[in-house]
Amino acid sequence: MPIKIIEKGIEGDFLFARLNNGRIFYARNVFTDADSFERQIYMMYASSNYDIDREIPSEYLGYLKGANNLDKILTLNVDEEIKKRLLRIFPIKEGEVVVEPGPYYGFSTIRLSEMVGDSGLVVAIEADWENYEILLKNLHANDIKNVVPVNEGVWNKIESLPFYSAGGRHKSFVPFNLGTCIEMGNFIVTDTLDNILQRYIVPYRRVNTVVMDINGAESSVLEGMPRLLNKDKLKLIINCYYDKVTISVKEYLENKGFIVYTGIQNRVYAVKG
Repeated sequence: MPIKIIEKGIEGDFLFARLNNGRIFYARNVFTDADSFERQIYMMYASSNYDIDREIPSEYLGYLKGANNLDKILTLNVDEEIKKRLLRIFPIKEGEVVVEPGPYYGFSTIRLSEMVGDSGLVVAIEADWENYEILLKNLHANDIKNVVPVNEGVWNKIESLPFYSAGGRHKSFVPFNLGTCIEMGNFIVTDTLDNILQRYIVPYRRVNTVVMDINGAESSVLEGMPRLLNKDKLKLIINCYYDKVTISVKEYLENKGFIVYTGIQNRVYAVKG
């Protein structure tokens, strides 16, 4: 049954939207207008970037104009036998441990939590405090128990970095990938993904999949996860968006022994072993 918003409105400082499957999502009113909030729900939850083996329901297409959700395993320009193999390997399965740098408000996180089920785990690492507060609010409102929320910046080393914004949800440690942007005036202490997982007692050998949507910081994050990248059968789904970032990520992962495929909208699919 296609996801639909059946009620929406304002609660104090927050927009809310209630869905026909019982989910409810919040966004901070001052940062998000009602139309973009609705679009984000359809783009990140109802037709998540990580539902890579599903056709997009026609009901969602009007909301997804210009989004990169068309980039699925189904649309990869590869031999049909390879595509069948990738459709067996890449979809996120029940019981998996998924690491998600860049969860934003948690719309995609909650979809990932549904995909891995009660026996799985999602580690959602959000650098921006304001986004993190909404992430927590959405996890609590939907009684999500299988997500570990982490408020830290992910980078290739421990460092204090300025955060940049192009408005809306587009924020990054890498300003040139945002186009016209401003420094937000706050510095965020970063750490490597390997260190963060160790600190939160998530053994890297348990991790099945890493998904990223982090506005151009992908190469630096990859540099900070050597232990994780050495794991056999590790899968990565990375929404690169930018040609030069895609090229850099592809070359880096291939040098680490990954088989890498690039989608029609620059999404990177990589698998080890």
